[in-house]
Amino acid sequence: MRYSDSLTMGDIMLKNVVTARETDTVEHVYAAMLEGRFRHIPVVDAKQHLLGIVSDRDLRNVLVFMHDTDGTKRTVGNQKLVMSRVMTRAPLSVDASDSVKTAVKLMVKHKVGCLPVCESDDRLLGLVTETDMLRLLEDLLQNKSG
Repeated sequence: MRYSDSLTMGDIMLKNVVTARETDTVEHVYAAMLEGRFRHIPVVDAKQHLLGIVSDRDLRNVLVFMHDTDGTKRTVGNQKLVMSRVMTRAPLSVDASDSVKTAVKLMVKHKVGCLPVCESDDRLLGLVTETDMLRLLEDLLQNKSG
């Protein structure tokens, strides 16, 4: 069996995921993204059921980032817009038991940068990003050559 075939999404997912609510503002979520240095935030309900996902690209569609001549940066746009208006609803997701191979195929086919990992009732368990996949590839390449 190849190394990647034995790994599941549950093995590599980030478990303590920063999430947003449908009523959170663009301003709040953008600040969380900047602070955490990540590009995707799942949107969940009170019971952690996945409702949608928002990316930095989604936020750039509603905000403009200006660099003034004095070197300061400012954000222009509707910063009070809420996630329910910006998020991608019912995003593609995977189960914790799905293989890395399956997830890679989905990410490539659908051109997505992350996959939420959910229970069968859509309760969010974690998140796997393209960066996680690249780290796994780096590890595989090091193990193969080392």
